[in-house]
Amino acid sequence: MKTWEIINQQFRKSDLLKSAILMLAGIIAPFFIIPIVKIVGYSEVIEEILKALVVVFVLNNFKPLPKRIKNVTLFILSFGLSESLLYLNYACQLGNIDIFWQRIVLTIPMHIVTALIILFSALKNKKTIILGIIVSLVIHLSFNFLVSSI
Repeated sequence: MKTWEIINQQFRKSDLLKSAILMLAGIIAPFFIIPIVKIVGYSEVIEEILKALVVVFVLNNFKPLPKRIKNVTLFILSFGLSESLLYLNYACQLGNIDIFWQRIVLTIPMHIVTALIILFSALKNKKTIILGIIVSLVIHLSFNFLVSSI
């Protein structure tokens, strides 16, 4: 085996480990975020800042663009599913399981879109991530307003 092939295999193993860490972080993040939101409020702000932190991690640890998109999406899917499962208990207490399905069908895709907006805004220049966060925050706030009025 050539040296280049060995190095390439090591990079793939490293990427796999980092992807697994991102997925695990997505699963446990709601357990930390929900108590913070209960104290501070502003769930949209907290969640968009979390997405920006994940984007910065992905930008510094993954190349090329398809891997970056895949890993941001992987984090958000695991985050969204974990958060939705926490809401399942709330939905059962209310006797309205529709809340859970609404989160799966509507909220997770919204989280993916806003995270990708932050990612793409940061690709050209890391300073433009602020613009991506603001746009994502407006989308998230609008989404929550629309969903709460249904």
